[in-house]
This record gives sequence, structure tokens and C-alpha cells, in this order.
Amino acid sequence: MSVRAAVVYEHESDYHTATELADRGLCEAMDWLQDCLADQRQWIATDRENQRLTWTGIRRSARRDGIRASGHFEDGPGVADARAARRALQYLLWAFEGELEAVLFIRDQDDQPERKHGLEQGRREHE
Repeated sequence: MSVRAAVVYEHESDYHTATELADRGLCEAMDWLQDCLADQRQWIATDRENQRLTWTGIRRSARRDGIRASGHFEDGPGVADARAARRALQYLLWAFEGELEAVLFIRDQDDQPERKHGLEQGRREHE
């Protein structure tokens, strides 16, 4: 059975770059994986309605399906991208009904290093 991992990304090229790098890292960590990688993991770029799992696409889909991501975080107000990460995880948990083992958040920092902290804030609720 393969591990299913959703990838939340900005642009198609980000999706391809991130998954190729992740595959490379997995194969370096477990050399036996090279020959059977395609059977062991599945990268997911769209939801069941074939909507791309981009940050803006998830925002639209979550709004359409009544999923809200509001409120404070354990360590106070959310910094940049905290709410987006919370919304993405809530949507993915709802849309895939527990059929995911992992989620990759791919985001350009755009000279905003606090985005990493925000993504971590949103993720911590769903560890």
C-alpha cells in the first residue's frame, strides 16, 4: 500500500520541483526505495473534484464547502500563512476523509521568513 501525500502549492512548477526533491531525499535516506518508489508513495495535486490543491484553490474550495479557519493559535495570533495552513489542513482532512498520511506545504517566502512560522502554527493543531 502506498503512502498518500497531498501537496499544497502555488504554481505547477513548485509542485514538480518539490515532489522531485522529496523523492530524491526519500531515495537517499532509503536506498532500497529507488526501485519501487512509484509503488510506495502517491503525490496528490488535486482533490476528488479535480480541483488543484493550490493555496488559492483550497481557499475557494473551503469557502464553497463552509470550512472556516478562524481564531487564535496556542501561542497567540497567527502570523503570515498560519490561517492559510489551518484552512488547508481542515479542508484536506474533510475532503480526503482521513485517507492522507502526509501533507507538504510548498510556499514562496517572498522575503517573508515569518511565513515559515505561520505554516508551523497552522500545522501544530493537526500533528
